Amino acid sequence: MKTPAARSDSNTGFFDFVARLYDPLVFFNMMATRRIFRQNLRLLSLPRGGRILDIGCGTGSLALYLASRGFAVWGVDSSSSMISRARAKARGTAVQFAIADALEGLPYDEASFDLVLCVMVLHGHTPESRRAFLREARRVSRGLVLVRDWPPFPGVTGVDAPLFRFIELLERSEYASFIRHGEEEMRREFASVTVMPVHGELCWYVCRSVR
Repeated sequence: MKTPAARSDSNTGFFDFVARLYDPLVFFNMMATRRIFRQNLRLLSLPRGGRILDIGCGTGSLALYLASRGFAVWGVDSSSSMISRARAKARGTAVQFAIADALEGLPYDEASFDLVLCVMVLHGHTPESRRAFLREARRVSRGLVLVRDWPPFPGVTGVDAPLFRFIELLERSEYASFIRHGEEEMRREFASVTVMPVHGELCWYVCRSVR
């Protein structure tokens, strides 16, 4: 069941606008993301055929890749244009995509998924919204939430690049706030958080809760 609605500050309109160009824009990043998951999935000890939810799934590329590895996968995004493209790519597969926002409550029961993913999403929220997002991700998980995002230390050179500054402005994001406080916020919501450098200046936050 959904949790009580929280105010959403996600810039859905921006992602609706870029949906047509999204796949070519993130092509190389998605190739790296798939390689990272291929190399590190075993560390998560997921059951065969385990259930995975990708929050902020975009056009569904990662969800479809994980489904090809034998997992049962769901993807949600607040952008209807992103979900429309994801559904088109998923024809003939069992992957299910839905328009939903974690800040407004996801349409899934508690402990529905063996793994909940959040890939390059949290940095696009305010501190208040990040905490609400993490609580909702924890609610629908069976204890394992994986965040892939900027690492928890200052001086990340990529964040200072003009392109990222421009994207941050368009997204109304708070990259610097996430870098300074994101790990601490996760540790407030989960029993343990393991930080794993995985690619360039990005890392995995493997968050586990006790049920």
